[in-house]
Amino acid sequence: MQNEPLLLFLHIPKTAGTSINQMLMDEYKREEIAFLHGEGGWSTEKLVALCNHPNPSLRIVSGHFPYGIHELITRPVRYCTFVRNPFELVLSVFFFLLRNPSIPTYERISGMSFAQFVQADELDFLTSNLQTRYLSGNPQGFTHQSVMAYYTWKPGDYEPDLHRAKAHLASFSFVGITEWSNRCFPAMRKQLGWSSSEKVYLENVTPNRMAIEEVDPVTMQLLYQKNQLDLQLYSYAQELFLQRFSG
Repeated sequence: MQNEPLLLFLHIPKTAGTSINQMLMDEYKREEIAFLHGEGGWSTEKLVALCNHPNPSLRIVSGHFPYGIHELITRPVRYCTFVRNPFELVLSVFFFLLRNPSIPTYERISGMSFAQFVQADELDFLTSNLQTRYLSGNPQGFTHQSVMAYYTWKPGDYEPDLHRAKAHLASFSFVGITEWSNRCFPAMRKQLGWSSSEKVYLENVTPNRMAIEEVDPVTMQLLYQKNQLDLQLYSYAQELFLQRFSG
C-alpha cells in the first residue's frame, strides 16, 4: 500500500457523506482512516501533518475540506466526492443545524424560518452555490491560513468558479450523486477497488424535515437565483456519472 495515492473524500455537507464514512469503516482498518468531522482541535496544520507523516498506514482522509488541500500535501492523492440537488442540500443543511444546538451556527439560525434562512445575506456561505465553492477551490492557491478562512467565506472574498469546479470534478476518481445513492454506492466500490460488504447505509438522515415541495414559491425563486452555479454543476456531475457508468 506504500505507493497507493492517498484518497481524499471531499465531503460536501449533507451529501451522504456520513453513510459513506460507514462504508469506509467496512473497507479500511481504523488506523488507515482520518475522519475530520467534529473532532476536537481540527486544523489545517493537523490535517497536513497527518497526511505528510512518513508512516504510510494512512490511506484515506474524509472531511469537510475544499478542493486544493492537496497543494499542501507531499504525497500523491486522488479525490472522490458526492454532489446533491442544491435545493435539497440547502433544505437539509437548515434542518440539520436546527436539531444540533452544539454547532455554533445554530445560534444564528435559532428561531428562523427556512425562508428567513435563505434570505439572510450573512448565511450565504451555506445557501449560495456551496458545492461549486467547495469544488472550485481558491484560484490564488491555499496556505494553512487561507484554508481556514475558506470557512468564513462571504461574497466578494473570491467567487466560486463553475469552469474550475467542472474541471476538478472531471479529474476525480469518483463522483457520485446523492439522489442516486443506491446506484452510486456499488459503482464507487468497483471504481475504487473496494471488496468489503455491499451493505447500503442510510446515516444522518434528518427526521421530520419539510419536503422541497412545501417551500413557498418566493423562497424557491430566491434559492434558484442563489444557486445557478450549483444547478449547472449538479447537472454536469450527473452527466459525468452516466458517461462513466451507464454501460
